[in-house]
Amino acid sequence: MDSKEYLINEFSDKISMRLFNQLHALMKEYPTKEDIHKITAEVLLKRKGIGKVGVNEFYKVVLNKKPPFNLTPNKILDENKVYSAIKAAIIRWVVDHNKTAGCLTREIMLIIKQ
Repeated sequence: MDSKEYLINEFSDKISMRLFNQLHALMKEYPTKEDIHKITAEVLLKRKGIGKVGVNEFYKVVLNKKPPFNLTPNKILDENKVYSAIKAAIIRWVVDHNKTAGCLTREIMLIIKQ
């Protein structure tokens, strides 16, 4: 099976778009399914936009192996928690008619920094 079919059929909806695009760009160097499984963490880290989180995703989803990097949960952005916190801040801001847009902006910035 060639790498394009393999990526599209097996992983296009299971990996992030950024990782998919980088793997798609590597198809010339890694033309078959077996070659895709030979990609190392070092090769992926050299690609623009693929960090340790992307490498871990590649190892977990594509290779079905233990990820090489041990990332702490604080470094991984939990989108659901951030979304919920920002949504709650906006609701509080709408209900309290005395706060300015600057107050809301500062609160959102604090949420993002956390």
